Amino acid sequence: MNLNYYTLWIENEPEWLDSTIETVSNIVSEHGFVLQSDRCFSAEEFYQKNSANPHFLNKYDLILTDFHLGPGDDGNVLINKIRDDKRSPFTDIIFYGQDQEAISQRLNEHFIEGVYKSPRDIGLFSTKFEKVFESTIKKVQDISMMRGLVISAASELAIRVTKITQRYVEKLDPNAKSELRSYVLKIVKERIDGSSKKQVELNGLELHDLVSDHFFDDSQKVRILNKIYQQHKISNFKFSKDYTDEVISVRNDLGHCEESEKNGKKVLVTRKGEKTFTDEECVEVRKKLINHQQRLDIIESFIERM
Repeated sequence: MNLNYYTLWIENEPEWLDSTIETVSNIVSEHGFVLQSDRCFSAEEFYQKNSANPHFLNKYDLILTDFHLGPGDDGNVLINKIRDDKRSPFTDIIFYGQDQEAISQRLNEHFIEGVYKSPRDIGLFSTKFEKVFESTIKKVQDISMMRGLVISAASELAIRVTKITQRYVEKLDPNAKSELRSYVLKIVKERIDGSSKKQVELNGLELHDLVSDHFFDDSQKVRILNKIYQQHKISNFKFSKDYTDEVISVRNDLGHCEESEKNGKKVLVTRKGEKTFTDEECVEVRKKLINHQQRLDIIESFIERM
């Protein structure tokens, strides 16, 4: 699992599904994840997709299916086929419908494991969804898992920063390129400590190569991106400061530390001292990472419209 939470819905009423996904998306967002939902509007559509791709179900954190999908398409038949398919991971499933007694009877008759049941009523359904969702993400709250998630997400953001900057360079006219190149050279030279040999090498490079990963670290990359934000008045926030505080510093803390145990609880010993991560702190870290993903979406969209 990463910052995205993947669900597969098997439901034949699009209007109900649209409103329910909106509610569910808000629940997922409050826990510091982004909901990614795929849909199948019939059992037949699901069978076709699963048959065409042997790894179809591997990416989903949760499957949700209606009890009555249409004539001959009872959800328990579909769920049994999922469980009997040796290729399928043992993904949790929410089985919902109006007739709770009938659902319980089918589940008991067929001894289907790893399945939760819920009424179709949106209030009751959202309560059940949240409980199951919290159960599926519990492992991510572990310190070791949290470290991996943050480091992975920060690396993905860094790659995006470079690609977006390179795409911006491709769109510039010669005068704008020359101005940005001067700025890039200035901050890159800060890192090479006056090495004349290195400066000669840098002076001969095109701007597209200068903004590559090879020459400067993440904090310098986001300074360039921040200049783009400010120059085009894309937003009034200081991208570089927020990014450094909320992504780079957190990643460095988690990447350069060791786990220890204190009073029966796992702690991280960083260069700044001991650090614990409560569930609430984990949520805030994830929300900030998502916020920076969205900021990159904004500038990426702006650049493509240039």
